[in-house]
Amino acid sequence: MGRLLIQTLFVAGLTLLMAGCASVERYTPIAIAQVHVNMDKSQYTVLGTVKGTSTMDSFFCGFIRVIDGSHVSLLGMKFFEDQYAYYNEKPSIFGVSVEDRAYYKALCATPDADALLRKSSVTQESGTFLLYSQKEVTFTGKAIKYKAD
Repeated sequence: MGRLLIQTLFVAGLTLLMAGCASVERYTPIAIAQVHVNMDKSQYTVLGTVKGTSTMDSFFCGFIRVIDGSHVSLLGMKFFEDQYAYYNEKPSIFGVSVEDRAYYKALCATPDADALLRKSSVTQESGTFLLYSQKEVTFTGKAIKYKAD
């Protein structure tokens, strides 16, 4: 009887570890704009729509992270030069977020841009409990350039 219980618990635990999950979150601001521009139309130029995407694969409870397919972080130590711009007002205690990297890539898509007006962002997450997770964020917005005085 004890052996059957142990086998059942083992199979249940193995099933729990092998079960995966996935989600997609699409966000578009509805009421309030991200940036309030208190300027005349002659003081800035809208450069066009830009898009930036960043990914992070996390292994073994986040001890090993692969960022954008080729950059490795081990136990929080980065072995690459990280490039990001703080998209969120309060940075995470866990370091730079995938959203911050996607925002930076969208900003870099138009080198003359001074700021981005957010249009939408899409977050896709999938993985297996404790072993592996993947997060991909795509940021879309309008690039604007301030005119010199």
